[in-house]
Amino acid sequence: MKKIMICILAMGMIMGAVAADSIYKGSAKKDVVCYYKSRKFYSDAACKNMIFNHPGNEVGKEANIPYGKSLYRLSGGRIYKGAAIDKNSCLATIVETKTKRGDIVEAKIYKGFVVARDFVEKNEKGGVKIITSYNLSSDGSKVVPMTALYTIKDRKMYRGDSTDEKDCVLNWTGNFNGARLLFMAIEFAK
Repeated sequence: MKKIMICILAMGMIMGAVAADSIYKGSAKKDVVCYYKSRKFYSDAACKNMIFNHPGNEVGKEANIPYGKSLYRLSGGRIYKGAAIDKNSCLATIVETKTKRGDIVEAKIYKGFVVARDFVEKNEKGGVKIITSYNLSSDGSKVVPMTALYTIKDRKMYRGDSTDEKDCVLNWTGNFNGARLLFMAIEFAK
């Protein structure tokens, strides 16, 4: 009996270590876009065919991305085209509006270089931090109203400010940080 229990526990640990997170098109969990495991995006569940590598703040198609040759660069809640980090090459900015123990529960993605400031936040039990209001600007000084490119809520990404199921473009298993969510919005939510 002890041997069987040890075997079951060992298999559970092994299966958890090899399982990849799935990214699906739309709101249903049936049309798989790709799989994510160990900083890489794969086209197959066996994680053999890598389509994107995401080591740290760079994204590329090679297993080892040469310096300055990345497709995208991620820094400070923003995604940039190519290896440069300048305002003109910024594709999108993410503003995390609700986190739980560091994992993003809700967020908004805005097009281009956006500065979020004047945060009003509250903390709840269980390590939940909620941003109740904030201001946006494109230059850091003048506050302007902006429409979200995507809204993230409960492991789903919706088009615009909507959280209606018909506007859902992606959903996923597992927890992703802001950088990976930005990349998913730019590359897979088209």
